[in-house]
Amino acid sequence: MGGGGKGYLLTRQEGQAGSPEKPLSDLGRLSYLAYWRSVILEYLHAARPARRGGGVSVRGLSRATGMCPHDIAATLQQLHMMDRQDG
Repeated sequence: MGGGGKGYLLTRQEGQAGSPEKPLSDLGRLSYLAYWRSVILEYLHAARPARRGGGVSVRGLSRATGMCPHDIAATLQQLHMMDRQDG
């Protein structure tokens, strides 16, 4: 993965969501999934006291992390924290 975290930091500072260039190799996919899981779980843990019963949206996670919504949704599904929804 290398500088993946730096790329997300840059996209977040620019107010845009980013994603790695696709297609990913099997090793690249595993690396990014580990990174995405780490970022999302860290964000959810840090935001827990502030939420006080409020929800978290994929769009809000995207704004906060610089990750694209598709990558966030796929990671949340992989963690069994979100069901797939069409539409």
